[in-house]
Amino acid sequence: MKEQNAESAVAKQPQSSDGASNKGAQELSSSVWHSMISVEFQNLEEKEDKGDFVISASGQIFTPGSGASAQPKVLLERQPGQVAPTQIELAAANRLVSELAEEARRSHPKSDNATIELTDSSGVISASVRKDEHLVADAPSSHLGNPATTGRAKRDQVSIDSAAKEAVALATGSDASASYATVHKWPDGQQRAGKYLLSAHDIGGFLLDMGLPPEKDDVDKLVQAGKLPEKFGEAYLNPDYRQQFQQFLKDLHHGRATAGDVEKFLPSDLQDMIASSLVDKIEANGEHAKLIKEALQYAHVPTKDHYVSLVNTIVEWESDWHAAITNNWDSNARAGHPSSGLMQCIPETFQKYRLANLSADIDNPLSNVVAGIRYAIARYGSLDRVPGIVSLKVNRHYRGY
Repeated sequence: MKEQNAESAVAKQPQSSDGASNKGAQELSSSVWHSMISVEFQNLEEKEDKGDFVISASGQIFTPGSGASAQPKVLLERQPGQVAPTQIELAAANRLVSELAEEARRSHPKSDNATIELTDSSGVISASVRKDEHLVADAPSSHLGNPATTGRAKRDQVSIDSAAKEAVALATGSDASASYATVHKWPDGQQRAGKYLLSAHDIGGFLLDMGLPPEKDDVDKLVQAGKLPEKFGEAYLNPDYRQQFQQFLKDLHHGRATAGDVEKFLPSDLQDMIASSLVDKIEANGEHAKLIKEALQYAHVPTKDHYVSLVNTIVEWESDWHAAITNNWDSNARAGHPSSGLMQCIPETFQKYRLANLSADIDNPLSNVVAGIRYAIARYGSLDRVPGIVSLKVNRHYRGY
């Protein structure tokens, strides 16, 4: 691919296939004319059609193959784990689309009713460029796509979607860095932190996945692998800092955190990494479905998509797919029997409803899910009647089962 700037890249645009470069043809095509520019934020390794223009994460513009077509397609490179286009990508894309629109109009000087349609499923192009270039566009959606998951995963994905849209708006207008040091009140009384509206559960789950608190050698390995910011890793090794950080998570959970707390405990690079890990979880749902179907078979429940979805919803809300998580703060914990595992079973329930031919470890994913399914059916009659499922169906908050 050849690197271009926006102006030189557009200069290679072929004139439209209706013969606009021919004077006679221009005079004949005077009343109505329609063109389209499409913009996508994609993992290019999974994309066979590389489009007419590719914008790298560093903002460089490339023209694959022979260059652009009469209806150009612009692809912004999405690197593995990347949550949103970089500000440099956004700026380059907006400049390029503006140039493409102007070039298209120059190619049709006689058109009285020219229409340029913008297909921008990623919400990349700013409102000002759309207005200035008179682009007719569908309402933009987030680069993460429409939420395909249910329950907590759906809520979390919507949270990241909203934050990504906010980030796009900030990148094309006000100071984008300001969004990192914010707190947002949620309807359930909890707060969400920073640019990606992260919950205390999101943050705690990320630390759990990283195996924190680890030894210094483990921190060094995580930093070298790009999985943990160096400054945060060094700070988290300090017991006093860890205690303060855990208090921050409690404050966030109970709606008491401040923007200053977010700035202190959630630096921007840490927020980016946590958000990327959430995206990876949302996309990696194949293994989850496989586990759920196996558990349904053990529980003698049909492995229909409907039941897979219901169990996934419960797991997402109860544990966010953290198999080793233990709830040490609710009423069960205060009563001396904290809930654990994917379905957050208390020890007594797990022992009663687990199957003897499966692991006796409450944190074993398959054993825990099987026990949770069997308990839910025994108590409520069916998975459809689990309180959290019923509550979500009427657009209320999830309730534990």
